Amino acid sequence: GMKAAADSAQAAEGTLQDVFNAAAKGFLNAVGASSGPLYATALLRAGKAAGPRASMPSGELRTLIAAIRDGIVQRGKAEPGQKTMLDAWGPAADAAANGQSANAIVTAALNGAEATRDMIAT
Repeated sequence: GMKAAADSAQAAEGTLQDVFNAAAKGFLNAVGASSGPLYATALLRAGKAAGPRASMPSGELRTLIAAIRDGIVQRGKAEPGQKTMLDAWGPAADAAANGQSANAIVTAALNGAEATRDMIAT
């Protein structure tokens, strides 16, 4: 799915929003089940956050992580602690919103994903 999203994004022309929208369509066309619509919605939200511009300052990239998390919540209706992808994206988005470094954001996501080992899927 991510390869299809990347290929679609690379082939897209236009604004960042157009690129994210193309990635969302590529992912959705390649992946079914629940993760297809979840990540497609996440990518659409990232596109909306990026907006109709050709580029964005690196300092604003953190907003995309929060937008991805919000898209997953909107589509999946999940809550933290239910052993879903939100348990990784939520901490990453919180770290991003708090202005933490890229490494800290990745660590938060990894720690959130690792914490799901002991959770019961609900």
